Amino acid sequence: TTTTFSSFSWCAVGVAEMSRIKIPGEFKRPTKSSGKLPKGSSKGLKRLTASEVKSLLGKKKDDAVLALSSSVFQLESDDFLATVPDVLSELDLSDSPLSKFSACGHLSKLKYLAIDNCRLSECRLPGLKNLASLSLQDNRLHSVPEIPDSPSLVYLNLKGNKLNRGFQNLEPLSSLKVLYLSQCDFDFDGSDFLDLILTPLKALPKLQYLFLDGNPCEKTIDKFLMFVVYHLPELKYLNGEAVQKTTRAQALTEANNGTWNFQDKRNSLLIGKLGSEKKASRDRDRRSKKRLNKKLKTGGTPKKIPEVEAEASVEDQSTTGAESTTGAESSSSDDFDLDDLEEMMNDTSSFSPRTNALLSDQPPEDVIEDEELLTLLSAAPKAPEPEPAPVFDASEFDSLLDDFLDDDILDEELVIDPVEV
Repeated sequence: TTTTFSSFSWCAVGVAEMSRIKIPGEFKRPTKSSGKLPKGSSKGLKRLTASEVKSLLGKKKDDAVLALSSSVFQLESDDFLATVPDVLSELDLSDSPLSKFSACGHLSKLKYLAIDNCRLSECRLPGLKNLASLSLQDNRLHSVPEIPDSPSLVYLNLKGNKLNRGFQNLEPLSSLKVLYLSQCDFDFDGSDFLDLILTPLKALPKLQYLFLDGNPCEKTIDKFLMFVVYHLPELKYLNGEAVQKTTRAQALTEANNGTWNFQDKRNSLLIGKLGSEKKASRDRDRRSKKRLNKKLKTGGTPKKIPEVEAEASVEDQSTTGAESTTGAESSSSDDFDLDDLEEMMNDTSSFSPRTNALLSDQPPEDVIEDEELLTLLSAAPKAPEPEPAPVFDASEFDSLLDDFLDDDILDEELVIDPVEV
């Protein structure tokens, strides 16, 4: 039976049929440990003592099991593992408030490890050379942990973590067949999804089962499922559904038609962004010119722009005689020709960085700000005040007038009325 998803054919695999598919490495979580807790142990244990660990392992000397996910255990630390001998085959720490996991380097015989639905934000897995199945579902991981390249590791479940980095740590897993990356909040565009996720997955020669459902990029990347199939042609199942030959053929056709030519799309977006930035720059220049014109109209003194003055002088020299006369008259007056000034300022590409800084109200470093100028003026020595002019009273004036009238240099025809004086 076939059905159609996203405009291409899949082999329909219902829930009942999917349950009959044997997924490599998937194991049923253990419900009980090899031994039992000592009598009198309380529920909700946050830590385990050495005696409790020994009792839980029982008399097993190989293939021991620790099932610590029931309500009896609420472990906050993995330090108890230091007391566990290298006899452990299965370990389940799920449903606990565990935030870190690393004390497992000596457990070389461990095959199945489950730490699901915890608060795990840091995970290191050194020394697990025989690990076949690892489940870290529904935790708080942001990076794919470093996982040893175990030749028997075929199953990895990272579902429900907000992963955004560390995908290169998947590349050494040469035996991996099953990978869950569902609901990992992948919100990458097509180019980033290809570089960050699909490229490392291409290095996995045995990958056959891949789960990517529940990620935002399913909707944002055009024909997402075919996009994945095109780059991972060896996949047998994607999101739990078998991939057909017709699907691979359609994916190849879409690729040849340029459906996922992300570089061209990225270039178009870049050109649009540059155009927007250029328009914003022009708007800023236009606002700066308006502010300058407003200062000129209101009689304010604009900042000196040497390049503009130089351009104005060259333009004056190249004009006709009549225009030169008009220019001279306008330059001698207090009014500016704002239209000419704006025309000269339209092309700011030839201006120096200093001029552009002045026009954009961002003065260069050598321009003295108002506060700095006031500071310099207040520190400068004050000029001495001028001496007041001498004040004469009436008697002194009469004496000076008499001396003046007695001089012989006066013209005889000059008659001065003393009263008027």
